Amino acid sequence: MRPDCVLTPSAVERKIREAFADLEIPEEPLVIRAYQQSDEGDAVRRCCLGRSWQAITRSDIQALEKGWVLTVMTPVAWRYYLPAWMTASIDAYAADFIPDYVVRSLAEPGERRKGSIRVNTEKQALITDRQAESILTFLRWIELHYGEDADESLDCALKYWGFRCNQHAEPG
Repeated sequence: MRPDCVLTPSAVERKIREAFADLEIPEEPLVIRAYQQSDEGDAVRRCCLGRSWQAITRSDIQALEKGWVLTVMTPVAWRYYLPAWMTASIDAYAADFIPDYVVRSLAEPGERRKGSIRVNTEKQALITDRQAESILTFLRWIELHYGEDADESLDCALKYWGFRCNQHAEPG
């Protein structure tokens, strides 16, 4: 039995909050150039600009009606606001669109659309080892509780973050 099997939703959320606690609120631009003058870009700015990720609620994210806005964020904004989307996902997976988009944004860059590879690689490269461990814990929790409802993005994300965490592990 993996240690993650005994984690409660609050324990997973705590691990995420601790791993991302020290980040500074990003300034503009929050969205990539292609979406600067778009409804999606405007939605990201309305929801996030000047706000800490801890202040963004599940209701704020649901009000966007576009869980995929994570994909239009700059790498710095993505890393900063990702924990808001992850914590909103913990109790929302079965009945909400948010977790699907979070898992897809965490899938291995090579498994994504060709045009997204560079941006996703840049985003994921900003994640520290501690943050990567919290992401892997989050993904394992999703797998344990909702794996049968997930698509192949969950498997890709688990492989990518599992490899990344093992690759950076301290020698025993």
